[in-house]
Amino acid sequence: MDDSPQNYQGVQPAAENTNTDQQYPDTPYPNPPQPKSRKKLIMIIGIVIVMLLLALGLALLLSNKYKKAAVCTDENCFDQHFAKCSPADYVLSQGGSSIKYVIVGAQSVGCTVSLEYLKAPYSPDAVGKSMTCNFDNRLKFQAAAQNVFQYPADYECKGDLVNMFQSLNSTANST
Repeated sequence: MDDSPQNYQGVQPAAENTNTDQQYPDTPYPNPPQPKSRKKLIMIIGIVIVMLLLALGLALLLSNKYKKAAVCTDENCFDQHFAKCSPADYVLSQGGSSIKYVIVGAQSVGCTVSLEYLKAPYSPDAVGKSMTCNFDNRLKFQAAAQNVFQYPADYECKGDLVNMFQSLNSTANST
C-alpha cells in the first residue's frame, strides 16, 4: 500500500493558508462561512431591541409624569390637583395681585410648586419674579401657600422671591 498523501481517501492535503474566512474546495475540512440565516437572525434581534427601546421611551413621554398640565380656573380644581400633585396651572387674582402657580411634580415628601407674580401693585419689584418650593400637599393649597410665604426656607424654596419673602417676614416679626 502506498502511503503517499494522494491515497488518503483520494484527497490532496491543502496548502497552508492563513485566510480562514474563505472556503477552500481542495481541503477536506473547510471553514464554512457564517450562514446568512444566522446573520439575518442577529440583525432582526437587534432591530427588535431598538424598537422596544424606542417604544419604552415613547411610553415614558406619554406617561403622567410628562402629561400636559391642566389649566384650572378655580381654586377647587387646583386643590384637587395639588392633593394628588398632578400637573396643573392656576392664576390666583386677589386684592389687585395676580400670582401664577404651577404644580411641577411630586417629591419624596410634598409637592413642588412654582409661583410667579404677574401683577403686584403693592410690590412692583416682585412682578416677573418667581420661586419654586416644596409645598406640603397634605394641607389645602391656601394653607400650604401661607406656610411657604411665612417660612420659605423651611420649604426648600429657590428663586428670586425667596429673599423678598424672608425680608418681609423678618420686618413683620421685628415689629
